Amino acid sequence: MPCLAISATQRSRQLTERVQVQNGFFEQLRPRSIWRRHILYNKVGMAALGAFNRLRWPVTQIPVVLWPPAFEFFDAIESDIRNGHRVTDANDYLIDAERFDEFVRQVYAIDSASPNKIDIKLGSLVRPPLIVRVLTIRFWWPHMEVQDILNRVRCKDVHRLKERLRADYCEKITDYIFDIIIHSTETAAQGTGLRRLLVQYGTPVSD
Repeated sequence: MPCLAISATQRSRQLTERVQVQNGFFEQLRPRSIWRRHILYNKVGMAALGAFNRLRWPVTQIPVVLWPPAFEFFDAIESDIRNGHRVTDANDYLIDAERFDEFVRQVYAIDSASPNKIDIKLGSLVRPPLIVRVLTIRFWWPHMEVQDILNRVRCKDVHRLKERLRADYCEKITDYIFDIIIHSTETAAQGTGLRRLLVQYGTPVSD
């Protein structure tokens, strides 16, 4: 009897494995799977776009936002950035307190951040004064990382800069949670959208 039980269990497992293999095979034949697997993330096509982008963007200018929790370190962070990069513009904006949440959501909507990601950090971003500093950084021969065959890209250089600054300043920020120090758009074109939001929700702060 034990041998029969074991044999029955094995047959059940084999049947389950066959069903899973069949389901996986048919899943790969679905148009959505074909699109994603063989077209949208086609490695050869993405590599070709990467080479094209090197010629397309010999220079790019990306704005970064320093959030209110890092307010007392704005000058230090700006100095750190200027030590290794060309900053072409720097301005502070006081964001309308009654619309600050809306402003943050609109900023993250530019690069299609998930609502859950925004909800996690939103409360921690609301720290007076509600001032943000926006620095525009010029990158020569930037590494524009290709995300898919539609040539959606992100500037890898500004991404690395953000990672370094977060690591350097996270322990200095009270009640720090990830990503409440600095934010950037992925491309210069997205930066245009960010500047519109600053006009809509913010007031320039004079020195």
